[in-house]
Amino acid sequence: MGFDVMLLVSLAGAGVAVWLRRQALVPMSFVAATLLVCDAWFDVSLSRGRGDVWGSVASAVLVELPLAFLLIMRAHRVLKISARLAWRRLDLAGEPPPLYKLPLFVALASSSSIQSDLKEAKDV
Repeated sequence: MGFDVMLLVSLAGAGVAVWLRRQALVPMSFVAATLLVCDAWFDVSLSRGRGDVWGSVASAVLVELPLAFLLIMRAHRVLKISARLAWRRLDLAGEPPPLYKLPLFVALASSSSIQSDLKEAKDV
């Protein structure tokens, strides 16, 4: 019961963040997606050996896992767009590196050696 409430609260939080167009949708989406994957795993694992195992598998494959994938992809897209916008606001040339190579913008904005940070990010 408590896990389902947590899942509903995280989904509602992600939905509100999307509705209000806030950056909070990124962590909220990742939390909700993680809880959806865990819920699918719990449902399938706990229904093994009982008659409702196929219902749990169908629910996981048709609802929970695709919704988790959608939440993660949406959060990734928002991160990429935010990185591109921040890159432009910092007046940095070219396109930003991939997210896994991108330094924190707080470090970039406060660093006196922005170019060395960028060179290190692109070389990695």
